[in-house]
Amino acid sequence: MNLTMHNKKHKDKQKEDIETKVPHTEDLNLEEQVKEAVKHLEEQLERTKEDHLRMAADYSNLVKRTENEKRMLLELGNERLLKELLEIYDDLETSAEHTNDKGIKNILIKFKKVIENAGLEEIIALNEDFDPNMHEAIETAEGPENKVVKVFRKGYKIKNKILRPSLVSVGRGN
Repeated sequence: MNLTMHNKKHKDKQKEDIETKVPHTEDLNLEEQVKEAVKHLEEQLERTKEDHLRMAADYSNLVKRTENEKRMLLELGNERLLKELLEIYDDLETSAEHTNDKGIKNILIKFKKVIENAGLEEIIALNEDFDPNMHEAIETAEGPENKVVKVFRKGYKIKNKILRPSLVSVGRGN
């Protein structure tokens, strides 16, 4: 159905509503009939206003929900990419620890700035209390009880969300 036909049907329906709701009795004089018609039109206008406000609120909620979903999808994509980049970063860091190659060390410095600018934060673990939300214990060792005594792999978080927990050794208190 095209828009013109829809509008015509809508106007016919409105006219029909007015005709059926306004009394046509001979008992009412012209002034009373006009008052009734005005009252009916005011009620109809009020319902139309309420419908318009409801539709505007629905549209506003749709826009907000869509924006939120786009933001969440973008964040999820960034998290996945950063997880993959962390594997490469770990390899570069290991290479830099075992060589005196200035090139690798410079690349590592630049790489670290890139991931930090993306919002990635290293989880500080060594000598901290063990936190199962941020650390994954793979062994216990001599050292202060419930303290991280060795870090096998650094952990990272983004916006307070753990991207990757630290792999650690936890002191057993002897």
